[in-house]
Amino acid sequence: MPTAQNLQPPAATQADRLPLNFTKELRIIDPLQGRSDYNLWAAMTKKVLEQHDLEDLVDNTIDRPPTGHAKYEAWRSQSKSVSTWLVTIISKEIFSGLFSGHWKWKYADETFDAIKTIVMGHGHNTAHIIVTQALDTKRTQFGTVEHYVNAFKARVQEANRVTNATIILPWTACSMLLKGLEPEFPAWAKINQRDLLSPNKANNMEESEFLKLCAEAIDEGRAQSDNAMYTQRESTKNELSMAKWTHQKHGERHLHKTRTLQNMPKNAVKVQTSWTVMEIVVSVED
Repeated sequence: MPTAQNLQPPAATQADRLPLNFTKELRIIDPLQGRSDYNLWAAMTKKVLEQHDLEDLVDNTIDRPPTGHAKYEAWRSQSKSVSTWLVTIISKEIFSGLFSGHWKWKYADETFDAIKTIVMGHGHNTAHIIVTQALDTKRTQFGTVEHYVNAFKARVQEANRVTNATIILPWTACSMLLKGLEPEFPAWAKINQRDLLSPNKANNMEESEFLKLCAEAIDEGRAQSDNAMYTQRESTKNELSMAKWTHQKHGERHLHKTRTLQNMPKNAVKVQTSWTVMEIVVSVED
């Protein structure tokens, strides 16, 4: 059990337990993406701050120091620095909500509270973030077609769920997916754009058609990957065969030259060799 000597008294203000001079850089953690990872993000954030005795800066249950406090200037500087750090460890969608929502985020405690409220507190802010994430999903953000398609599909479904409406229509989702994959599969994309994106389907397309397109896109991506692997294997095989053939021919030429020299007449006095086609020229004394 901790002894009385190890227990710190509760801070009267956020400045009481601050270091006077803090110049270290705070560790960057994975950016907050939304509601699902908020609790982990908040715990990691506080853990980083605790390492430097800065955790009181984000605790709104502790009063801010008055201007006459001995550490007021240290609090003011460090609180603004922590506020800046906090906005570097959130996604651009959450930052957009913070920036455009008229929140106060000059000092660390109000920034921390604003981020929590945006992500956890108000449904319309959470919905805005999720919908924006879905609309901003890009193929270049993912290593494979399968990862891209699955992420886009999940974000579209989540956006429609949190808004309690089909805010991203299946027709719109299909159009976005095909546009994202067109550089990789131009012929496949053109065929599906022609078959799926007729104007009369815009308001009548079922979600099942979008899900079917997602499955077909994943199959197309796997087929392309398999073809690339096959082509690479064949290329490697051909290179090895060529190297083996070259090595074999070199050995045959060397053997031919050795046998030719061994079979020369005993009265040969000069031998000149041409290294191009193994030409042997013999000069014999009269």
